[in-house]
Amino acid sequence: MRSVHGQGVILGLVVLALDQISKGWIVANFHPLETRHLVPHLDFTLVFNRGISFGLLNSGSSMQLVGLGALLATIFLLLMWQFWSVSTRFPAFCYGAILGGAVGNVVDRFRYGAVVDFIDFSIKNLRLPFYSTTNWHWPAFNIADSAIVVGVAGLLFYQLHQSHSPKKVSGKRAR
Repeated sequence: MRSVHGQGVILGLVVLALDQISKGWIVANFHPLETRHLVPHLDFTLVFNRGISFGLLNSGSSMQLVGLGALLATIFLLLMWQFWSVSTRFPAFCYGAILGGAVGNVVDRFRYGAVVDFIDFSIKNLRLPFYSTTNWHWPAFNIADSAIVVGVAGLLFYQLHQSHSPKKVSGKRAR
């Protein structure tokens, strides 16, 4: 294993460990839908998400869940292939974060029958020039979800940077 891949694997394992430790603590110390206020706009609320992102398919049929499992397995295999094909540190870290988060959420499905979400972010009396509401609430999420988002954003940034950087020219002259 090349060192860039080893470092990506280590980051993925750290993400997985932090994710599982935090979810284990939440499940042991909270009742479903129990909320504890941390700081303004941030609470911990135990939610079991049986669907996909943002609670979609939360009450899905068994056929939908089988299809979801097949889709997730395919995405995981594609991510693994991409991870092993990179040769630089930054994308390896990004893939490590994504894979660690993905494995964390899959472990939840086996352990709890659903993904454990608990980070609950909201803003009361949000007023923007183009948007006004009394309450704005983001769906609950977890450390695995955060790692996936940061990893994907990092890969997008990396790809944009690569496409706009000058190409290196070989030292040989064309004859």
